[in-house]
Order: sequence, then structure tokens, then C-alpha cells
Amino acid sequence: MKSRALIAMLVLLVGLTAMPGCSSDNNEHQRVVCEVLSINGGSPVVAAALNIGADASNTNDDYVPIDIVPVTFRARTYSNSVIIPEDDTYSWFHVTSYTMTWTPGAGAPPELTTYNVTDGPTDVLVPVGEEGVVGILVADAGMKAEPWFQDLLTGARTPWTANLSFQFRGHESGSEHEVVIPAGVVVTFVGAVSDKQ
Repeated sequence: MKSRALIAMLVLLVGLTAMPGCSSDNNEHQRVVCEVLSINGGSPVVAAALNIGADASNTNDDYVPIDIVPVTFRARTYSNSVIIPEDDTYSWFHVTSYTMTWTPGAGAPPELTTYNVTDGPTDVLVPVGEEGVVGILVADAGMKAEPWFQDLLTGARTPWTANLSFQFRGHESGSEHEVVIPAGVVVTFVGAVSDKQ
């Protein structure tokens, strides 16, 4: 009889562990919760093959822009009733890496997914009650040199959009337990932009 009760208890414990919402990777289950406050300050993200500078007739100020997007994090306690002393254990959150995944929209080249990033290193400390910012490279010179990107300049391809999703990883101070912070943004790809306001 005792062995049956023990087996039943073990089955119940295994079942509870496997239930949705019980994942140890869930950011909301930690003492310090970190979330993405904004991407690019809330402004649209545009990736262009060329920046024609302030004077469209002068090609000397043209350049290939490298698109680094600021991501702003905010850390808070799990509950308003939790008080964490400043500079104490669990007083900040450390974002250590990210995964970046492209999902091409209509008219977008499928080759865009070759620029996905898995476990890219990053390093930002976010104190509880404050913000931390990190720049993420989303479109580099290599991407801008691709024929399908250059087609935007020649008119062989019309502007297109793609969804860019992030999974940031990190942990609260005083713990090595890693959690995931999801975020995402839509990126518009165009041939040229201008510095002229």
C-alpha cells in the first residue's frame, strides 16, 4: 500500500513539473523581472542600402549605413511588496546574450534568414527600478552588399518588410539561473534614405 501511494505521489509531482506555466525559464517567476521597454525608442526601424547624405546631388556625402538598434530594458521586482536594498543581492539584472530571428514578409528575400543570430553575446546591467540600453546590430555591411539588398537601389525590387524577433537571455544578480526575455519589431527595407530633415 505504501509503495502505491509513493508511486502516485511521484506521478503527481512529475505531472506538476511538466505543466505549462511552471517553466523555470519564465521571466515572471523570478525575484527580479526584466523586460524590454522599447526597441529603437519606439520609432520605426528602417534599413537602407544607401544614405545619400544631406545633399542628394552631392555623392561625396553618400555612405552605407550600418543599422544598430538600441534596445531599452527595465528591471523591476516580481511584486510591489518586495523591497530589495540598492547594490545588494538581486538588485540588478544581467542581460548576457540574444538570439535574433528574421521572418521575411511578402516580397522579402528568403535569404534574409541567413542573417539570423544564435546566442550572440551582449552585456548590459539593469538595476532594479532603472533602465539599461544595449545596441544590437541588425543590418551590417555584408547584408547591404547582398544582390537582393542592392536591388532596392536599382529598382529591381520594391521596398519590403520583415519581422525581427529577439530572445534575450540573462539572470538576476546573485543567481546563475538563466531566463528568456522575448521582444520583436518590424523592419522596413528601402533603397535609400537621406540625412536631410
